[in-house]
Amino acid sequence: MKQNKHKSEADAMAPTRRLLAVLTAVTASAFFALNDAEAAVCTPNKQVNVNMDVSQALTTGTNIKDKTVSFSTVTPAFHFGLRCTGNNKDPIYTGVYVNPRITVAGTDGPWTYYRVDEYFSIGFSWSDCSGTWYIPVRPFNSNCNGRPPFTVEDVLVANMWVNGGDWITRERTTWTVRLRIERAFSGPRPVNLRNIFEYYYGDSPGGNSTFEYISLNGNITVPETCTINAGQIIQVNFGDIGAGRFGAKGQKPEGYTPVTTSAPVTCNDAAAQRNVKVSLAATPSVGLNTAIRTSNPDVGVVVTDVNDRVVQPNVGTLPLRLTSNGAGRNDGTVTMKAFPVSTTGRPPAQGNFSATAAITVTFD
Repeated sequence: MKQNKHKSEADAMAPTRRLLAVLTAVTASAFFALNDAEAAVCTPNKQVNVNMDVSQALTTGTNIKDKTVSFSTVTPAFHFGLRCTGNNKDPIYTGVYVNPRITVAGTDGPWTYYRVDEYFSIGFSWSDCSGTWYIPVRPFNSNCNGRPPFTVEDVLVANMWVNGGDWITRERTTWTVRLRIERAFSGPRPVNLRNIFEYYYGDSPGGNSTFEYISLNGNITVPETCTINAGQIIQVNFGDIGAGRFGAKGQKPEGYTPVTTSAPVTCNDAAAQRNVKVSLAATPSVGLNTAIRTSNPDVGVVVTDVNDRVVQPNVGTLPLRLTSNGAGRNDGTVTMKAFPVSTTGRPPAQGNFSATAAITVTFD
């Protein structure tokens, strides 16, 4: 029986209708085809940088280690360019790369938390017609509303159908962001992580065509706020020390008297309700982690409390007692001693040396 090669207008439009349904699914999330065909080759001809605003003001009772807070944020709609070649029915794999420089802080059920800094980490998910998906994305099939996997044919039709060619639309995506406190902190903490995620299309689950880079920015604020030394830099001068006075590794120069330094601390009422301590954020000396690294590899700086207890960088704390000043604020003073030490047991090279540490308020 001879087939009729002529198509009605409705039949001619059918591929376009199928495409629109597929694209609706694609714009909501990333999809993996699960069969083994890997003949398709995709290349981007337009890439997009997307900034995700994760700013959030936490409430009283949330600035506690291991506490989590969930909220939503939206990434905008945009066009991206994609060209794919291969057999029309070859599946196109899509998914999300996580930048390898981002440290995984831990997991909780389906959530994976990525460390922003020592104080908090963030996890991500989004939902579409096929369910809720978490970063990192697990392989799954694009089966929204019973539609088949995304294929080379879908991209070819899209590029012919969209005016100007080579454009596909990604709709606004609503993300659920879960913030986890790793260590209680005071004041705002900035978030500025570039290219934390990459969306890709490709001929394999590894992908070869990144079209979207997602960066995080914003500020995380908490009710507890404290100010040290009115926000001004504290300078410690160790004076002139003969190189020959340095002896064994970890020891201060012979006959040296540590320098005592005090700084005022002012905290609001919310912070005063917590067990407040002061810590030092600094780079430890190589081979002597109890000392702060200096510009001279043979010299480090050790900080102690008033009772000569060593405060290890990034680990130890200094005690702080606050007293209400009757004006909604609470005042205290942090006092510390500091002295240089040998980090190698060798006489140091002559010349000036310097070191830097950030003094921060922490809460239990």
